[in-house]
Amino acid sequence: MNAGDLVRFRTSSEATWDIGILIKYEKLLKAAKILAHGKVVSVRASLVQLHRRHPDNIEMLKRGNT
Repeated sequence: MNAGDLVRFRTSSEATWDIGILIKYEKLLKAAKILAHGKVVSVRASLVQLHRRHPDNIEMLKRGNT
C-alpha cells in the first residue's frame, strides 16, 4: 500500500468496513493513517485492506520504483 491508495478499514475488529484514502503507511509501527470523512484516523495495519490503487502508484509499480 502506498500513499494515495483507496483502502477499506475498521477501527476495531467488530466494526463495519469504511472507505478512506491512505495518507501514510508505517511498516515498522504496523499502523496506517487514513483520511476518512474529513478526519485523519490512525488504524492498526491488520485492520486495513487495499481497495483500489491510485493510478500514479500503478504506473510507479510498472516501472519498478517502489
